[in-house]
Amino acid sequence: MFEQITDLIGTKTNFIFVGEAGSGKSEIAINFAKYLASLGNKPVHFFDMDMTKALFRSRDLSEKLINLGIKVHYQE
Repeated sequence: MFEQITDLIGTKTNFIFVGEAGSGKSEIAINFAKYLASLGNKPVHFFDMDMTKALFRSRDLSEKLINLGIKVHYQE
């Protein structure tokens, strides 16, 4: 399965997850960033752009993501 994901990624460098509130965008994006970081061949930057009524904010996990080598970006 991971080979399929790697094949789909190819040479792409930017990924955006869009959907309704509560659809699981953040969960998918976090796990995808962790997967990309595990490949170790490129730096991974994670942008949390949720500015309103966040049900689940990725920035709340920023310390764990940073420990995995992921650079987390968000605005206070």
